[in-house]
Amino acid sequence: MFDFDELSEPAQARAIEVLRDKLAGPWWDDADIDAVQDAIVHALAEKLGTVGASRYGPADFAGIRGVRVDSCDLERRHSIAVSGILDRDNAAALPWVDGLDHVELSGRRSHSTEVTVHDATAECTCSADHYLLPHDDDCPSLGPPPATADQRDALEDAARDALCEVWTAGEREAESRTGEERARAVATDYQFTEDGELYP
Repeated sequence: MFDFDELSEPAQARAIEVLRDKLAGPWWDDADIDAVQDAIVHALAEKLGTVGASRYGPADFAGIRGVRVDSCDLERRHSIAVSGILDRDNAAALPWVDGLDHVELSGRRSHSTEVTVHDATAECTCSADHYLLPHDDDCPSLGPPPATADQRDALEDAARDALCEVWTAGEREAESRTGEERARAVATDYQFTEDGELYP
């Protein structure tokens, strides 16, 4: 039975390998999953310009109002499912223009996110007498939406780009919990056989 610092270099390398496998496998738990999702939400908030994101770290940040991470697959790049509504308040950095109301995010089981841009609906200005009758010719609700297709596409692309980029924050957090540095930190809590296997 040996402490980590008593092992030979090859045995230490083996011990690190064993511990990393444990950290990423049977020892990976809900706290690790929450930390990865917190890192993703915080990074997304920074990309979206959410209030408070730059002031607080991932553990203290309250999250993005109305948005949640449903799932992510760190084995497949950019596989992240997010649900909720982005608007001018919680995603100020997106390229909002008059005529665009919000972006709907729908998480899918395949760890993907459907992004849908919704136009602002112009309110009907007709009198109450026109209920169930044709609208007045100058009623704003009859006109074309004020946002162009290019403006809609720009908003959708910006939301998609933000989702793709924040996946790496989850990857970094997972690496910090399963990487060599973390394995070396927990190695002091265990004892090993001469060749670096965990002592039963």
